[in-house]
Parts: sequence; structure tokens; C-alpha cells
Amino acid sequence: MKSLKFAKVVFVLFFICFISACSSSGKINIEQAKSEIIVKGKTVSLLVEPEVENVKAVHQEVASRIRERLFGKLVADGLFKAVVHAPEPADYRMDVKVKGAREVSTGARIWLGVMAGSNNLTLAVKVFEFKSNREITAYQVQGSSASHPLSSEAGLDDAIREAVDKIVEGLK
Repeated sequence: MKSLKFAKVVFVLFFICFISACSSSGKINIEQAKSEIIVKGKTVSLLVEPEVENVKAVHQEVASRIRERLFGKLVADGLFKAVVHAPEPADYRMDVKVKGAREVSTGARIWLGVMAGSNNLTLAVKVFEFKSNREITAYQVQGSSASHPLSSEAGLDDAIREAVDKIVEGLK
């Protein structure tokens, strides 16, 4: 009787771990709350670059993909009317620094499964009023993919999507 109860507990714990590894997630940590509302219909000059000691290919790849997604999402969500490349002048300036990135290889995902971990990245975001260079807000975001190899959210793009969603959330 006790072994049956123990088996049920083990099964439930295994099931919870299995399910929790099947989805991507994002986090936001506000360092400086918005000092003013970001006016919709303005323009933003966007700079996305790695800021790590030893820049690796994954850092460059993450910076490129974040830049690409932000160019579309900031306008599509109605936060800004246009996004330009830094240092072009605009109403606001947004600096996004890649502080860390980890990509799990397909081989590791196949051989180690959930134990290989998730793809994850950390970004530091600062928004300034362009002309006065006054900092409006600053925050860090993290994006993580699912760690389960059979999940549809186990890729680096899923971690990037989560991070970009948190960046947009921090601007609203």
C-alpha cells in the first residue's frame, strides 16, 4: 500500500516537472520606473549590441534577432510611429545591451533532453529623451525557452520572443 502511494507521488512530481519544462517564459526587473509617459506617435532611435566581456557568435545572433523583432514590434504595437537605427536623431533613444545569452545545441537537446536546460538571454534596456539625454526608464529583461526537447517553444527564437514581449511591456 505504501509503495503504491509512493509511486503516485513520484508520478505527480515527474508530471509537474515535465509540464513545467514545456513552456517558455520571460521576466522583467525594473531598475528605474518611468519618469514620464512615453508619448505615442513619436520616433525612437534603436541601438542593440552585445555588452559582454567575450563576445561570442550567440551574442551577435541574439543582438541581431532582437533588433529585427523590435523594429517591427515597437511600431506594430503603436508605441512609436517609426524606429530608426542609432545614432540617427529621433524623439527617444533606446539602448538594448545583451548581457548574456545561452543557446542549447540540437545535439545536446537530443542526448540530454530536459537536462540540457533552456535557451536563455538577459538584456539591459534604457530609454532616453533624445535631445536632453534624460533617462526615462531602465530595466532588465530575461527570456527563456522551454527545456523539453518535444516542446514547440524550445528554440532560441522563443527566448527572444519572450524577452521582446517584456521589453514592450516595460514601455507601456
